[in-house]
Amino acid sequence: MNKLKPEDYRTAARYIDNTDCGGVYARSITENIQTGDVFTGSGSVLFWHYCGFALVYGECGDEFISDIYDTFLSGKTVLPRRFLLFDRSGSIAERYSADPGISVEWRLFFEYPEGRSPDGFPLPDGFELRSITKELLGAINGRITPSFSWSNSDAFVSGGAGHCVTKNGVPAAWAFSAAVSSGEIDIGVETVEEFRGLGLASSAANAMIRHTLSVGKRPVWACHSGNEASHRLALKLGFVQTAECATIKQLVQS
Repeated sequence: MNKLKPEDYRTAARYIDNTDCGGVYARSITENIQTGDVFTGSGSVLFWHYCGFALVYGECGDEFISDIYDTFLSGKTVLPRRFLLFDRSGSIAERYSADPGISVEWRLFFEYPEGRSPDGFPLPDGFELRSITKELLGAINGRITPSFSWSNSDAFVSGGAGHCVTKNGVPAAWAFSAAVSSGEIDIGVETVEEFRGLGLASSAANAMIRHTLSVGKRPVWACHSGNEASHRLALKLGFVQTAECATIKQLVQS
């Protein structure tokens, strides 16, 4: 397995197919919109996004799969960030499902129907919807935030977008571009616990859908199969589930 230099990332774009399982994360790297690492070998390529999501394309033969396991999943190497592999075929998950150090779960993928117009989701009194600026970005704290997907605030401000619901200037919920390619934007969402159940995420995410459509891109959404709240919100916003895939990670990872 060989690690490509950033100036060679675009050469790996030809491996990315049109399946609906997170390809926006691979394309964001090859299009130099977001950061990540690219590895090649034996007619295969592995994209490892800054957020930790990893996708493999090409032949994906035994040798390449073994290299992925040894390098990222076996625990032999201390990784600089998390590694969560999307296994679209299920073959890698099947191979390592009996490994006690490996966790295999499922992720759901959604698309926004072409030609659909976003609904309206008015905010409760006392809340305000704002674009995420560099200043507001510093006030957003949570598990799913722009800093999860973008290497720094300047990168997010120049290449991404987001909307935040605030109360008295304090962030209560937000939606943002977790991954960006020339054709898609994957939307990430989070609501501060004390403000959940008020529909704030609906308003923020709906604003991101409108933004995505306004720049001529397709909104996409994904979540862990057990994340019922995210699943319900996707359907509420008008997304349609299009695919699912296995995800694989080393159990000791956070």
